[in-house]
Amino acid sequence: MALDPSQRMFEHLKNGDLEAVRRAANGFDFRKVGEFGTPLMAILAVDIWIPDEMDEVGFQLRVQAAEFCLARGADPLQHVPANCPYMVTFGERQLPFACNSARSLVSNFQSLWQSMVPHILYGAESEEDAQLLIQEMTTTGDRLRAFDQLFTIPSPAAKPRLPFTTQGQMATFMQMWGEILHDDLSADVEIVAAEDAMDDLSPRAGQLLARAHAFVLSKASPLFARQLQEQQMHLDCS
Repeated sequence: MALDPSQRMFEHLKNGDLEAVRRAANGFDFRKVGEFGTPLMAILAVDIWIPDEMDEVGFQLRVQAAEFCLARGADPLQHVPANCPYMVTFGERQLPFACNSARSLVSNFQSLWQSMVPHILYGAESEEDAQLLIQEMTTTGDRLRAFDQLFTIPSPAAKPRLPFTTQGQMATFMQMWGEILHDDLSADVEIVAAEDAMDDLSPRAGQLLARAHAFVLSKASPLFARQLQEQQMHLDCS
């Protein structure tokens, strides 16, 4: 019996067929529940962690498939229904998909990996075997971290969306945002000349150079974000 489009998509994800996933993306709900629970869980339904089981090309295709799903609205925190019977093997352990999310499943894999490493290395019969096992386990750790970082992003469900239907609406939004950035009345940060920046061409220390917005500065620079946070903590304590 032929698979319906939704079932085919879950199979494409499990097989790491990135091109087929892209072709079938239009009209597919990336929060749909299927045989493997969620689309992201389908990517984790095979052994992608151990180099002997999957080469680097196959692994990277699944990373790209996961990135594609996330961009289309897949949620790494979406949990699989409790009645999902699917199990995935990791080493000698089997983990259920039921009641797990892609994020929690990868976290479980990482915990298992950390507990397995000493026992696996202890079983090495020679220094050469130990070196090969170290390389393999290091690769497994790197692959787990890649998905851990990928799934740590905030859930798309928590992000408000502002859809626009015409170019005119987008132009209005951009104009309004530009006006906000140039609005001195709403600015909450003053940029002044520092003493150690003075020379013949510099303004005097303490002279106001510009007014700005803390939110914009924090997003533009981690350094500004840290300095603004430290200053706010100092003001709160004083």
